[in-house]
Amino acid sequence: GGGRYFKNAAGTVNSCVFTGNMAKMKGGAVYAESSVLSITNCIFSENTAGASGSSVTGGGAVFTWGAGATIANCTFYNNSTRYPANGGGAIYNFLATTVIANSILWGNTAVIGPQVYNNISTATTIHHCNIDQPGFESGNGNMRRDPLWADPEAGDFRLQAGSPCIDAGTLDALGLPELDFEGGPRVSGASVDIGAYEFGN
Repeated sequence: GGGRYFKNAAGTVNSCVFTGNMAKMKGGAVYAESSVLSITNCIFSENTAGASGSSVTGGGAVFTWGAGATIANCTFYNNSTRYPANGGGAIYNFLATTVIANSILWGNTAVIGPQVYNNISTATTIHHCNIDQPGFESGNGNMRRDPLWADPEAGDFRLQAGSPCIDAGTLDALGLPELDFEGGPRVSGASVDIGAYEFGN
């Protein structure tokens, strides 16, 4: 894990920015093994993993191995795996049970599963997310539409007016935070927004 490492532990990661981290094998920003992890209101950008050719490497931003994670209202952008055979540009789940909700996974890259890759007996639920990967965009409240960030290249992931992510999340998400990334009310409209920022705060 280029930024945080968890093993046989329970951990909470809230309102953090992980950018420019690198791991040679697994989890460019966060690696969790046999751990129960809660990740909320976090921004992951420009992280990389998997420079080697091991059969189980990748997860440009997050790698979970065993147990699992709850990921809510997070933003993943331009994370990647480096070795051609690696998967999970944003998230790699291996023998893990992971729930991803109210999150944006956009512009991440990997040969296998550019946004999310699930490997071997992995039970992953993705709902009410804006995810740039075929197969997830229909059902469970998911979409595949330009999130209309203010200036992602400059690290500004606030939602612009007209973003499809506004009011598109669910209040029933496991791990739903009370506040957004900047500490404002998590719900400021008809429903919760998708991503780390709540529009209008």
